[in-house]
Amino acid sequence: MSQAPFHRQGNAPAGTAPATGWGLTEAVALAVLTVIGAAMRFYNLGEKSLWYDEAVVYHIVQGGWREILTQNALENSAPPLYALALGLLTGPDASEAALRALSALAGVAAIPLIYLLAREFVAPRVAWLAPLLLAVAPTQVMYSQQLREYSLTTAVATLMLLVFTRFARDPDGRRALHVALVAVLGLLTQYGLGLLLTGLNIACLGAMLLARRPAASYRRWLYSQLPAAAVAVAIYLTVVRYQMPVVAEAGIGYLRPYYWDSASTPLWAFLAAPQQNIVGFAFPGMLFLLLFSLGLVAFLLGARSGLATAMMLLPAGLTALLAAVGAYPYGAIRQDMFLTPAVYLCAVLGADRLAALLPRRWPAAVPLVALMILAVVMALPGAAGSLSILRQSPGYQPMRQVVEALAGQIDHDRERTIYVYYNAIPAFRYYWRDRNDPWIAGVFHRSFMDEEKSREQMLAVQEQ
Repeated sequence: MSQAPFHRQGNAPAGTAPATGWGLTEAVALAVLTVIGAAMRFYNLGEKSLWYDEAVVYHIVQGGWREILTQNALENSAPPLYALALGLLTGPDASEAALRALSALAGVAAIPLIYLLAREFVAPRVAWLAPLLLAVAPTQVMYSQQLREYSLTTAVATLMLLVFTRFARDPDGRRALHVALVAVLGLLTQYGLGLLLTGLNIACLGAMLLARRPAASYRRWLYSQLPAAAVAVAIYLTVVRYQMPVVAEAGIGYLRPYYWDSASTPLWAFLAAPQQNIVGFAFPGMLFLLLFSLGLVAFLLGARSGLATAMMLLPAGLTALLAAVGAYPYGAIRQDMFLTPAVYLCAVLGADRLAALLPRRWPAAVPLVALMILAVVMALPGAAGSLSILRQSPGYQPMRQVVEALAGQIDHDRERTIYVYYNAIPAFRYYWRDRNDPWIAGVFHRSFMDEEKSREQMLAVQEQ
């Protein structure tokens, strides 16, 4: 069955070689999609008030790099790269938009990167589906406007997939250096990227073994992992061991459904539960799910691109395994955004397989028009969801408006003292940073703790 015009020259199987050359139309189309994605990510970037997580990051980055490293280890649940970069780029008086600009830029960078990744496996006429959907994806737009490392995680994960794909096909010294750099970058960005790194290394080694690469290729691969190993040890000694209590607390908090409880839920039910819909988290809609399923099934059965299949399945499998032993959450959550680029790649491969099913006698323009219609039908609901997110105001915690009202009351009656609930303290401190009026910090309280401790803390709250 012919696969033109969607596969690369020579009718080569998808995933056998990287695409070469760029046309003007291709470059312009990618630029347009990137601009659309940038417009959505920067629109009203500073409109929403900082909420708890964002405000915590703001306070972490106030100080020199030593203070940032210390506070990140004690107050955050992520490696230090995002905090260090934010501390370098912003100051104490930075606005909400300035603070979130790093996340927005990372979200924009992921758009051309996802195209380059897709182009490694399919022709440009199919590959552009990936940046189109990523540009308007609600979760990508939302986390590109938050002061956390999640949008950067998507960009780095995409870069990791791209670099490992190219190294697996041609493991020369230059690409081994790229692997070393991107591995270190991933470990410094989000802990989940360590799982992605592990899965990609297994997939890469498998591809090299199947291709019967010479011994020098394996030495290059080993050398490329040494910097990452050193960084992993350093992060554990200086960061992870201090953040373990935060991880343990998350296991009994809002992340509880994303760890497997063997006493109440069979493993198959845990993996199939609605909250585990990683595909829907990447992009909403049944059509996207169908494309993903088609791509996954086609490659599992046809084995025409074992590398792509391994890059999709191994990291997700490792994450699920760790969730089963209570070591890392697994599901449709921001902590697993490192799986998103592989989901897009699988959906693009599904679109490629769908185009290949069309009869050979049909004009070459027919599959292209069909793909364009499919893309528009899929993108519109995603764009509508993103626009709805952008219109939400004033955000999770409308602290800016609350503080403005409180400031007016304090100015009117200087004897008043403000009581601030513990969960609102970080954001309150950000918006109250230019005032010296007295306020009371609320006692820590979490309803999901054991009953006795929760009651004691609530009594303390009531006393305050």
